[in-house]
Amino acid sequence: MHDYPTLAIVGRPNVGKSSLFNVICKKKISIVEEEEGITRDTICHLTEFDDIPFYVMDTGGIAKEGVFLEQIRSQALEAIAKADVIALVIDGKVGLTTQDQEVAKLLLQKKKPTILVINKMDRVSDEAMGYRCLNCGIQEFVFTSTIEDRGIEELQTRVTNHWKDKPISAKAEIKPISVALIGRTNVGKSTLFNGLLQESRAIVSPIAGTTRDSIDVTMQWKDLFFTFIDTAGIRKKHKERNVIEKFASLRTWKAIDRSDICIILIDCLSGITTQEKRFIHQVEKRGKGCIIFINKWDLSDGHCMQQTLRVLQNEIPFIKCCPVFFGSAKTMRNVDKIFPALQSVMENFERRISTGKLNSFLVRMMKNYSPPMIKGKRLRIYYITQVKNCPPHFIFFVNDPERVTDGYKRYLFNHLRKEFDFLGVPLHSSIKAKPTLRERSQAHNKKFEDLIFAGEEPTTELPQALSLIHI
Repeated sequence: MHDYPTLAIVGRPNVGKSSLFNVICKKKISIVEEEEGITRDTICHLTEFDDIPFYVMDTGGIAKEGVFLEQIRSQALEAIAKADVIALVIDGKVGLTTQDQEVAKLLLQKKKPTILVINKMDRVSDEAMGYRCLNCGIQEFVFTSTIEDRGIEELQTRVTNHWKDKPISAKAEIKPISVALIGRTNVGKSTLFNGLLQESRAIVSPIAGTTRDSIDVTMQWKDLFFTFIDTAGIRKKHKERNVIEKFASLRTWKAIDRSDICIILIDCLSGITTQEKRFIHQVEKRGKGCIIFINKWDLSDGHCMQQTLRVLQNEIPFIKCCPVFFGSAKTMRNVDKIFPALQSVMENFERRISTGKLNSFLVRMMKNYSPPMIKGKRLRIYYITQVKNCPPHFIFFVNDPERVTDGYKRYLFNHLRKEFDFLGVPLHSSIKAKPTLRERSQAHNKKFEDLIFAGEEPTTELPQALSLIHI
């Protein structure tokens, strides 16, 4: 998205690339395990060193054999092509292997600034073994240990020295719209991810659980910036076979938390399952925008859209409030409609409605359908106001919160959503008793006192409000 320099971390499997990536990023982003081949997709993150922003990319291990060999190698080569500086990581305790030499030869051919990172040098005494790795042809080197935090600052200094003369733009103030792709394993998330980006950034295969890490990629559509997050497919807990799958599942839930909007993918062939219900419920509960994409519609074999939609809406009522697309990530059917929908949902997500408009709406609704009588006493709604957005949150002030029935609340919310076009956005609300004059006066007094103690000049309205306590 920005013209920041880029560091690519490359090497054979299990030399500590992901550990180094996490240390440089100051976050646990990549999954780190002793098992080889954990990292498959290239993961990119914006970080900084000495107030200099730069991208750092963690790549899959370049190997001669293994699952997804060609895809991993292709992504690593693409990362190398984009990088301004390359860090070749070698396990110093193992020494220089044939695979290390082959990767080094490849990098030397690229004629880009390359730093040899001799890793796992946990003690100074280990460096004697590390010197054996200098025969690969790369002149610049540094000893590192991610466990002991040795050599990391030196590495970052060496990296940033290579682009001191490169003009670096200031930190951008534009915050991209964060969009997480959520769904079960093998539902087509990575295919849709690549389709939205129009490039192969995530490895796609029929093997369930191919994607393990959450992959973030930022792109521009018209005048908007989106950060798409491809997530690992969530299994049922009892089907999570190992710690890697548990880590992947945890990262998916974290991706939901840090997103603005979630695109929920549903396989039209298998229909909606308990997992999708769980996703959508959590998206609504956590206050995220939501779009439903019914994938693999090219294989639907004559299914009726309207019938399928009715089934989904009956299963999960919140779907009635969301944009729904029937399409195919593989053939790109209706994928282009996602971008305008994201723009619309985000506008709804950020929308604020004036109290005047809300209360004009409230008056009309109460005329059409009077508030209920509870034990001979009628509910009175004095006014409604929006207290926050992202997601929109409204407070109803009433005579007695106990008299607000679920049915009447649904009536108001359904028409509120329709009136102000809150499609794709969960609406949150609170019911409060209208404060008395004395309570309002006390609130004003408290605000006045806080300003005085803070040494700030109070507004002219506050002293007037202060006198109300004496009425």
